[in-house]
Amino acid sequence: MDIIQVPGKDSFLAKVRTATRRLEPKLRVSWAWSPEEQVFVLKFANNTGMTSIAPSGRDRITSVLRRRLSTFFVRSLTAKPDQGKVFQVTTSSNFPNHFLRTGRSTRFCDWRFVHRARLGVLPLNACRRWETNGDKRCQKCGYQQETIPHVLAHCGVHSAARQRRHNNVQDRLVKAASRCPGVIRVNQTMEGVAGEAGTLRPDIVVRDEVNRTITIVDVAVPFENGKIEFAAARARKFEKYGPLATQLAASGYTVRLDAFIVGSLGGWDHHNDSLQQHLRVGRYYAGMMRKFLVSDTVRWSRDIYVEHVSGRRQYQ
Repeated sequence: MDIIQVPGKDSFLAKVRTATRRLEPKLRVSWAWSPEEQVFVLKFANNTGMTSIAPSGRDRITSVLRRRLSTFFVRSLTAKPDQGKVFQVTTSSNFPNHFLRTGRSTRFCDWRFVHRARLGVLPLNACRRWETNGDKRCQKCGYQQETIPHVLAHCGVHSAARQRRHNNVQDRLVKAASRCPGVIRVNQTMEGVAGEAGTLRPDIVVRDEVNRTITIVDVAVPFENGKIEFAAARARKFEKYGPLATQLAASGYTVRLDAFIVGSLGGWDHHNDSLQQHLRVGRYYAGMMRKFLVSDTVRWSRDIYVEHVSGRRQYQ
């Protein structure tokens, strides 16, 4: 429990205590009068046991209560078996939501799209929960379930747009890695590799012959079907390019094999941060790039969806 001591003679506190009692089940807080110190004590649970916090005024009180209420709603949303899967990823850091208040680097049409997409309420055949007997097949390819993950990540009609979305992430990462020592090659096979591994074409390879190091990076843009989907996408990359990394390591190189993952609705994989540091992306530019990648990916996903339901091409 944390404790905040506040003066007792304040009309503001009387209103706060009244509001807190209504929200007590959600906030998990309570008020108590301390006769020794002649103050009201605000108690709320946390992971560190009992902690005493010095009196800090109404700003501190409203900040604590607002944060507790926000935490309650986030937990309630992520606990939902269907809608919570996307928010498990998009609430893990601030970058997937950087545009919600300011709209920076984001079109207004993208801003309107991403809220409905993350909540799973876009008007697709398999998303109309009130129609139990309707036709749920994809209107473009005939797949049995026209869901948001299908449209944004699997429908074959939009494979060209998904490739452009993938290339946008790839190109931004290549540009950001320009300070990394070595030669950067994009979507090319590796010399001196035999067998099936020699036919693999990783998205990005940084080869430094001076230090005998090779960094292999492959980009993925999966749908945010929970954190497990990001882990599965990373595992698939390691399984695919593992034989290539093994042969290069046997040739005397120090090899780093990694995946760079951005969700189709702006989800950010925290493993990307260590890869950016390895590629010597500047701290300031890395922060900007995260926001640009999130906004760009949402923009592409919105264009894919609109083209799916309207039949009109949304990009040049």
